Amino acid sequence: MTGPAGSLSLEDWRARLRDFAAECEDGRAADEADRIREAWVLCRMAPPSRRALLAGHPDATMLQSLLAAGAVESAALALIGPAMGYMLSRGGNGTALASVIVPHAGIDHSAEGATPALALVAALALALAAQADDGGPAARRLN
Repeated sequence: MTGPAGSLSLEDWRARLRDFAAECEDGRAADEADRIREAWVLCRMAPPSRRALLAGHPDATMLQSLLAAGAVESAALALIGPAMGYMLSRGGNGTALASVIVPHAGIDHSAEGATPALALVAALALALAAQADDGGPAARRLN
């Protein structure tokens, strides 16, 4: 697994993150390792103005090791990193709900998924996509 050669513009990155979150919310448990790899690549494609949000993210070797061991939830949490907050729950029907908040945002963003890992990376993508141009929170609160 190698990272992309360059970064995306902020607009393109946000659009890709929102599309990715929708794919995760509609995803199946069998897809979670692939979705986590995609989330890692999207994080690596962050525009320079957003890279500080992603400090402490795993390198490719660490992420692959976690996925090879079947530790998909740990891999998803590694993508969230130490500076972001998260909450994770699961309903009686098995659907997972995750919320992620980026530093200094003041609001969290939530997503659901077929598995905890899918919900976590979807919520991460929504939280990153919602950051305003100045790095502050976007105007929309999801919960």
